[in-house]
Amino acid sequence: MSVIRYDSDELSVLSANLRGYALKHQREFKAALYSYSGELEHLDDPIGVAFESVNMLVERLSLANQLAFQTSYAWKDSEWKIVNEKTGKIPPSTVVDKKALYWALRMVLYNCVSQFGRSWVSAQDEAVVRRLMNMILEEMASINE
Repeated sequence: MSVIRYDSDELSVLSANLRGYALKHQREFKAALYSYSGELEHLDDPIGVAFESVNMLVERLSLANQLAFQTSYAWKDSEWKIVNEKTGKIPPSTVVDKKALYWALRMVLYNCVSQFGRSWVSAQDEAVVRRLMNMILEEMASINE
């Protein structure tokens, strides 16, 4: 098992795709994310809440990915370099390739586990990502019927 460290450009693409998916599926997206973003419920703009939830989720996944990478490859180093890898300039939301988004989410989860089997993703974040993955799979299955 190897761990790939994601950079800000890759995280920006993931954020843009999640935002695009949120625009198209507002109700379902809200249901998937709101269990963890209750602190944002006071905002009037539901899509703004979804976008901010995406930003927070991707930042936490970035930190989990860096921890998995560091514990897998740099555990002997006396100094760890964990940075809050902010997403770069988020490209405008475009048509979302659902299959690519599903695999991107799956690979991010995979790459948040160290070679020693320690998952650095919180149970809540993993549940959110898995709910999003299931939503995408259900939508792809209904299209193929």
